[in-house]
Amino acid sequence: MLAKYYRFRIYNATKTALVYANGAQIEVTFIPWKVGVGSVLEYGTEVKQNTAFLNTGETIAAHGQTEGAIIDNSSDLYIGLNGTIKVITNGITELGHIRLYVETSSDGVVWPSDVTGFKVTSLEELKELVIKTKVTNIVNMTNFEL
Repeated sequence: MLAKYYRFRIYNATKTALVYANGAQIEVTFIPWKVGVGSVLEYGTEVKQNTAFLNTGETIAAHGQTEGAIIDNSSDLYIGLNGTIKVITNGITELGHIRLYVETSSDGVVWPSDVTGFKVTSLEELKELVIKTKVTNIVNMTNFEL
């Protein structure tokens, strides 16, 4: 079930940095849903987040992480979502995994990642995307749900 406030956290579990200037990209796209009047499934508007690594100096270090924008679910009250994570890993020299996590907050201000000693693995993992090639401009993509 979706929290009042949530955001996605991406963990680079490869042995090489992802550099936005080299063409690396991470995009999370999802559609939230809820059960409406008469038990009819209602879908929200598609949301697309391309983090552009802006909160990491446009680079996600090997075994580094970045977060997406905060999503306020306090009025829409969606209970689930279906989504896709897309990663272009231009410039990598080692294979590995990209892991997608969800981080939740009751007030949209205090987050688990604010705590000293925070480990991303303490969050709920939504999907692990295996990076299978070092070839440039290859799109790695998979679905997830919550």
